[in-house]
Amino acid sequence: MAFFFRKQEEIQKDKYIFCALIAIELFMSFSFLGYIHIAPISLTFAYIPVLIAGCIFGPKEGFFVGAVFGLASMWKASAFYVGEGDAIFSPAMSGKPVESILLSVGARALFGFLVGLMYDFARKSRYPKTGIVLVSTIGRSVHTFCV
Repeated sequence: MAFFFRKQEEIQKDKYIFCALIAIELFMSFSFLGYIHIAPISLTFAYIPVLIAGCIFGPKEGFFVGAVFGLASMWKASAFYVGEGDAIFSPAMSGKPVESILLSVGARALFGFLVGLMYDFARKSRYPKTGIVLVSTIGRSVHTFCV
């Protein structure tokens, strides 16, 4: 019976960490901490919670946090103060709503999924620490490639 309760506590702790990562993602997406606006595009650091979610939880949760990142970036790209190049992420401003949704939400969700798979593969490899460092190092490039 004690095992059951300990497992429930671990599950509860994981839920808190997952919700905290989503909150951090939203905070970074809608504050000055997640984006640097340099004309004609914005540079982002908001992919970091997606990397962390993929590392800690795996592909499914990485996909979900990536989708949150994509929805937030799509919302933010529809604002008047973003760069001209950021309009491609906005269904309202790009003139191609389906492509914008796929680029904004689909690419970021795919990024979270791929990062989660890569972390799972790295953990199961012969040298897990080296693999995790490698995935963490190339994570930004994976995000750039997906988008």
